[in-house]
Amino acid sequence: MPSLNECLPREKILRTLFSSSRLDTKSTNMKIRGTSDVCRSFPKMDIAAQAGNAIVRALDNVCTNSRYFAILSRKLEIFVEMLNETEIRLLKRNKIWRMFSQGKEIPRETNAADTYIRPAITSVDIVLSDEITAFWWIMDHFTIINTEFQAGPGFLMVAGRDSDLIERSTRCEIYCTGELLKTVQLAEIFPDSKSFVDLHQINDPEVTLSKRSLLFPHSFYRLMNETDNKPSRSQIRQYVNDNFASSSELIDWTLPDWTENPSILKRIQETKYREWAKHLNEIWKDLARKASPEVAKYPERHSLIYVNNGFIIPGGRFKEFYYWDSYWVIEGLLLSDMYQTAKGIIDNFLYMVEKYGFIPNGGRIYYLMRSQPPLLHLMVSRYLEITRDYEYLRKIISTLEKEFAFWQREKMIDVEKDGKIYKMGHYVVHSTRPRPESFKEDYLMAQNLPEKMQDFFYNNIKAGAESGWDFSNRWYIGNNKSGMLSLLNISTQYIIPVDLNAILQQNARLLNEFHTLLGNNAKSQYYMKIAGELQMAIDNVLWNEESGIWLDYDVKNERSRNMFYPSNLTPLYTKSYNRLQRERYALSAVKYLKLQKVDSFLGGTPSSLNHTGEQWDFPNAWPPLQSFIVMGLYRTGVSEAMEIAHELASRWLASNYLGYAENGYMFEKYDSVVPGHGGGGGEYHVQTGFGWTNGVVLEFLNTFSNIKVGEVAYESDLNTDIGE
Repeated sequence: MPSLNECLPREKILRTLFSSSRLDTKSTNMKIRGTSDVCRSFPKMDIAAQAGNAIVRALDNVCTNSRYFAILSRKLEIFVEMLNETEIRLLKRNKIWRMFSQGKEIPRETNAADTYIRPAITSVDIVLSDEITAFWWIMDHFTIINTEFQAGPGFLMVAGRDSDLIERSTRCEIYCTGELLKTVQLAEIFPDSKSFVDLHQINDPEVTLSKRSLLFPHSFYRLMNETDNKPSRSQIRQYVNDNFASSSELIDWTLPDWTENPSILKRIQETKYREWAKHLNEIWKDLARKASPEVAKYPERHSLIYVNNGFIIPGGRFKEFYYWDSYWVIEGLLLSDMYQTAKGIIDNFLYMVEKYGFIPNGGRIYYLMRSQPPLLHLMVSRYLEITRDYEYLRKIISTLEKEFAFWQREKMIDVEKDGKIYKMGHYVVHSTRPRPESFKEDYLMAQNLPEKMQDFFYNNIKAGAESGWDFSNRWYIGNNKSGMLSLLNISTQYIIPVDLNAILQQNARLLNEFHTLLGNNAKSQYYMKIAGELQMAIDNVLWNEESGIWLDYDVKNERSRNMFYPSNLTPLYTKSYNRLQRERYALSAVKYLKLQKVDSFLGGTPSSLNHTGEQWDFPNAWPPLQSFIVMGLYRTGVSEAMEIAHELASRWLASNYLGYAENGYMFEKYDSVVPGHGGGGGEYHVQTGFGWTNGVVLEFLNTFSNIKVGEVAYESDLNTDIGE
């Protein structure tokens, strides 16, 4: 099959697919049908713009040309011709696509099942990946989903869609995209790209950007005009100093329910660990923050998203809250008897779901293009387990459904294996530009690729960040002649992750349990059905009988990825397996860990056995992965698995304790080879604090309360092979 590049250049494809009527120079008001009827103005874009703008043009054409859908359906034949037979068969299962291809009128209402059947398209040259994304985006926002169990498409606030369409605000022109962001970040006036996008503006964005140079002498456009669009580094630094400030958007917050001697201390038998836990309890006060009233008063001046309740920051360079970090933070808070604080953090996330339709990666506007592992339901479950606050559950259940619906709608694809089709989750983001908080790093890396490959790289680098594993060879797919892969080979969207699908399966089970508690039998049965379907997918696609463990699945090459990652054991943590075969799975996992020589690492279980220099690879060991693997083994109740869980927890606690005793810090990640040492690699130096690290330590001390401080060697003698 020839590459589409050999037939048509990218610009011609864009013109062919997305320019069915002539464009004028005026903006057009368009009506979007979502959960409500709203009007928004979209500025016209250049005809050869990138795919995000192609979507806007397509939307404009819908407003001005009632026959646009039929016209587009004929022009999409170019795309269909490039599909293989399997992909065509899967695509035809989507009712909307079928009507499109037949030139029929698109219905105003349809069922979710008809709309969201979306196969992974792997045979088409990647120049078309943005165009098919545009098609799905149009479908999402011009069709009302008619089902009591499925939230509607929502209005514009959709993660995984281009950030131009996520929030049409002037602050996004500064913090998310645009020439100002590019100019400042590439000038390298800060050693860390995140520093700039975390600054707040002294004036409103209109002043910061203004083209009216006589009124605003320090504006960005005046700077560019006066320098012929080539300002020097010192001029850019002066511009930033004139228009931005680093005074804190966050204020210290006094925890309302902090107590000096939480009940967990009485359960810890080892004196040294009990004193250590008491110190960790003190650190919660150091990490407690609340958004300044100034952020609420002038939201357009800040990248920080305002939330009402206080929260716990991770620490170091991370000055805002993060989605999946907060799961282990909440675990630690609950074990520290801070139920009110934990509930407030959960409420912040519920607010995000109601406002944006999902929970972003973190509490900044530039994170609105992606999420993180969906642990909200597990947070609520843990909170209810301790507080039994079922009236709270009744109030929030509809919001929990919305977040689950988002992942079902935006992050699921059809996966075919052995002639059967399974609906499974993957990490995918459609935003063809660098991450704002790592702009320089992404942009410079992308320059090593042909232009046609850069959009794919940007999409998948963001999807890797959405996974929480930013970055790891776990997301690399390629066939380099040297045999060595790098970040340039990142292909996150093609990988079906074990941990994500296990979490989604547990979320469905939790919604089933929540509705059962509330007496909502119909919805309980609905989520039980989804949980069963996800379990079948995990069993048939991810379980690998030969390896005796679950493995990520590569949909591009249609094969399991037989490499060690702690995430391979996540189904033990979420209990996403046949309970009647609990002992079989537990013993198989024990055998797998021994074959991987995990017991050779004295500083914790490494994230992988591949030394790539990325921070989610060897030799780094991360707190959340220790929690997944240790608590997963322990929860099986099988003695052999519980013994290994105890040993791994003992090593992790000893390493963390050693590091704290030597330097007074808790690290974001640790060296699995040298106990007590912080990890390395990646885009920034190891950070201290640290929210999820403290939470996992308290989780282990609570679970293994009789654990002793052991003798730990300072270096492992394991010689790890370096490979792909």
